[in-house]
Amino acid sequence: MKKFRFSENILKISLIVAIFLLLGISGENYRQFNSYTETQEKINESYKTQANLQALLYVIEETEATHRSIIVTNERKLIEKYFEKKAKIQPQINILKKLTKDDPYSRNKIDSIQRIVNQRIDFLDNHLKIYDSADSNLIYKQNLASSANLLQEIERLIEEVVKQEDNTLHKTKDISDKKLKITPLLLLAVVLFSIFIFIISSIILYRYLQNARRNLSQSQINNMIYEQSERISRSGHWHFQPSTKKIEFSSNLYRLLGFEPNSFKPSLKKYLSVIDEADRSQLIANLKKLKSEGSIPSMDINITTPSGESRCLRFIARLVTDENGNDLIIGANKDLTFEIETNKELNELNSELKISNSIYKNAESIAMIGSYSYDFDKKKFAFSDNLFHILGYLPESFEASELKFIEFIHEDDRSVFIEHMGLHQAVNKHSMSRIRIIDKNGNLKYLTSNKKIFKENEKKIMIVTLKDISEEVMISKRLEEKNEDLIKSNSELESFNHIASHDLQEPLRKIQTFISRINVTDDVNLPPLIADYLSRIASAANRMQNLVIDLLSFSRASKENKVFENYDLNIILEDAIQELQTDIQEKDAQINAVNLPNSTVIPFQFQQLFVNLLSNSLKYAKEDVQPIITIQNESISQKDLSAFPNYKKNELVKISFEDNGIGFDQQYADNIFILFKRLHDRRRYSGTGIGLAICKKILQNHKGQIYAEGKPGIGSKFTI
Repeated sequence: MKKFRFSENILKISLIVAIFLLLGISGENYRQFNSYTETQEKINESYKTQANLQALLYVIEETEATHRSIIVTNERKLIEKYFEKKAKIQPQINILKKLTKDDPYSRNKIDSIQRIVNQRIDFLDNHLKIYDSADSNLIYKQNLASSANLLQEIERLIEEVVKQEDNTLHKTKDISDKKLKITPLLLLAVVLFSIFIFIISSIILYRYLQNARRNLSQSQINNMIYEQSERISRSGHWHFQPSTKKIEFSSNLYRLLGFEPNSFKPSLKKYLSVIDEADRSQLIANLKKLKSEGSIPSMDINITTPSGESRCLRFIARLVTDENGNDLIIGANKDLTFEIETNKELNELNSELKISNSIYKNAESIAMIGSYSYDFDKKKFAFSDNLFHILGYLPESFEASELKFIEFIHEDDRSVFIEHMGLHQAVNKHSMSRIRIIDKNGNLKYLTSNKKIFKENEKKIMIVTLKDISEEVMISKRLEEKNEDLIKSNSELESFNHIASHDLQEPLRKIQTFISRINVTDDVNLPPLIADYLSRIASAANRMQNLVIDLLSFSRASKENKVFENYDLNIILEDAIQELQTDIQEKDAQINAVNLPNSTVIPFQFQQLFVNLLSNSLKYAKEDVQPIITIQNESISQKDLSAFPNYKKNELVKISFEDNGIGFDQQYADNIFILFKRLHDRRRYSGTGIGLAICKKILQNHKGQIYAEGKPGIGSKFTI
């Protein structure tokens, strides 16, 4: 830095000396040039004086010649020409006086010439006045000699002035020549010295320019680094000069305020405009303290960007004085929004972590799972809280270790556990379906165990999870007992089916046969009351037989082997319609069916399904109204797909049976599928209340669904 200042002082001194030298040489050169110019002007004036003297002499001679011509020729018209020539004499003399005003010698001579010329002109003029008289020629001849002497005197004076001017001209030329010889030398000196100064200045300026370029390049690099640092650190700065009222923003401060860099002229007003009103007054008050205090403590301010985004900036400012004694306010801002949001997220994560840990502990407790881990680097075991609970202890009741856990394992299971799940076994992953432990209170518990050794962030850890399956084992044992009871129940149900299909129907058939025979016997005359009783007995027997048949159908739907076939549903529908042909003709029913697809079904069950649905529509038809049954193959909706999440759209079939019967109230849509549930009086509408329950059972066998929609007096719709 000292070397730089020393060089700068030398440069200043050299520059001052060079300027004075150039001014001196240039001044001398300018003086020589002016002197040369003056000399040339004097030479020109000398030439002009000589030329005008000759011109004056010429005019005088012409005037004399004109006068003589008048006398000789006696022509009066030449008198005007004489006066014209005479008029040119005085202006010529005036020019000479003006040219010789600075030369006293020549001026005196000119004055003498003026006097003699005047005398000569007066003589000529007087002669012309008496020209017409008889004595004019005599007077002219008498004065001719003296007039000739005047003319000679004029010529002599002019010659003297010309000689004087010639002498002056030669002297002036000599001086001019000497100066002309010096002037090129001075010019050469100026040029050489200028070239020298120019070369020295160019060298110095080139070096300074190189340094300036290096400094500029370094400054640009530093600015780029600083700008990138500001962007990385999410900060910006500004500086304000109170004397000039000029403020500058850094590029990243524009960004912090929500603007593009250099998108507007920086101003304190613009800076304050984005600050929330609640913080603006406090900031202005702090800025006013800068002059007295020199700095202000950092403060956090809230701003709202033009896009509406809220940000929090930390603000700090300081008053400094530059080299010239000018005050400068430097302010800096740092965006705390990310840190605040990060801290907020971190707090939320910590809260969520605490909740997760609590959930994990509760989940372990609810799922009856415990675990222990071993850190191979730290050589340390750790038991989960719920493992302590499974063992009958409070958490951290004793120091965790593998040997301590093995003490709780049933003697018969210890060796197997150590062999497969032990710490020092080579296997990294293993499971045991069941081990027995005895807890602190002597209770026998059943556990499943899973072992896994893995590396996480270059740390080797073993984790053994244990699930208390004691309840599942007890349930399994009870389930085995229930299965035994179910087998017995199924055996009894088989006996019931056999009895229902043979023993129960046999008495019913006999009752129906005997009543039929009584009714067809001609010689039996029964009282009306007895005939009515027999009719009711026959009706009850028929209902009983239908009920037994439907119960057998429901039982078969639940029990029979489920053999699925890819079958044409149109054929099954035709068989069902054929089976109900008598009822259809009796009701004069109209059945409208579209073409149905093939599907994988149990054929005889699906025929039973179609028969029951058609029979239901015929049974509950309106009186005196032709039953119309419409069978459609409907498209699969998104709602249908959500009810069958394990199936694709092309794997489902949707069929609806819609009629114009008496319908039903929608609130009973689920009740009609319950066994023996009826919505109408059986005396008005026949049926056992089992048909729709059988339909639901058949759909369950096909992993399907059935639901009903109805409106009283309008009809019903069953969808499978």
